[in-house]
Amino acid sequence: MAKLIQVSLGGKISVKKLCLLTAAACFVHASESKAAPMASVGAKTYVAKNSKIWTEPNRFGEAIAELKAGLPVEVLDYDASRIWVLVRTPSGREGWMPLRFTSQDSRRTQPMISHKVEKSDRAPASSFEETVEAEEKAEKVGESSTASRGPAMDFSLGYSNQLSVENAHGLGLGVSISFEIDSDFYWGAGLNWKLHSKSVTGTCFTDNECQVSRQSQRIYPSVHVQMRKSAFALSANLGLAWDHTGITTKNLTTGVIEQTDDSGNKLTGSGNEFRLGFGVRAAYTFRVGASMALGPYVDYDLDLALSDGSGEFAGTASGKVFHYFGGGVLLQTVF
Repeated sequence: MAKLIQVSLGGKISVKKLCLLTAAACFVHASESKAAPMASVGAKTYVAKNSKIWTEPNRFGEAIAELKAGLPVEVLDYDASRIWVLVRTPSGREGWMPLRFTSQDSRRTQPMISHKVEKSDRAPASSFEETVEAEEKAEKVGESSTASRGPAMDFSLGYSNQLSVENAHGLGLGVSISFEIDSDFYWGAGLNWKLHSKSVTGTCFTDNECQVSRQSQRIYPSVHVQMRKSAFALSANLGLAWDHTGITTKNLTTGVIEQTDDSGNKLTGSGNEFRLGFGVRAAYTFRVGASMALGPYVDYDLDLALSDGSGEFAGTASGKVFHYFGGGVLLQTVF
């Protein structure tokens, strides 16, 4: 015979019934706390968080529209990783969005749209078609066709050749950020650094062998415009370049750093110049993640000296033109 338990309310509940009630409560709690499974293809789901839809299951495609939380959408497909879902909006637009921004339970969304309709739409519908039309009008409030991509950052590493100085070559590094103007064009700013070096050996003074080493650094802040078509990007930039060049002459016979020659001309020293810079860059990238791409690039830069320079060396005459050509690897990330 089941033992009875006295409860605080004065009633009596058998141990058997109490266990059944406890088990039922645990089952209901587990069911409510369990994450909802993915909607099947063709089923309706809801936008759980404001999100864009894209032409591809990543952020490198074109943004088609912005969807607001609470909007019902139809599930069309999933990508292989089950991270992105292809949906169709009430107006018929189709695009990819992150799966985590959807929910099968409309109560778990955070609606930020108004489903209000005009007074005439709130009147009793005389036909099924009128009812559907009124519902679609309310649902479309959650769509916007003016979706925009987020900012993009580029990081470049490559080889650079100073064409204006024979055999002067070295390393190039760059970083830039771009913001969308419209679907294919961006504007932004960047910073580029190039290091070029050259070394030659020859006879100096009387039967002495000398090594002349030249090293120049170019720091180039700039603004740019960029055109993107799928994986291809072409950009043009304009900025102010600062060049610092140092020359060292070492007497290999005596091991001494020579400062002047027999006529008193400087052999070792440095100079600084400010130049107006212009450049173009072409890149082709391949996706390596949902928001990252990697690929080769080539670039060309042209500098116009704005002054005669300063420092121990007079530098170059104002108006002289310098040319640079290079290429390397570009890493792009989209936010």
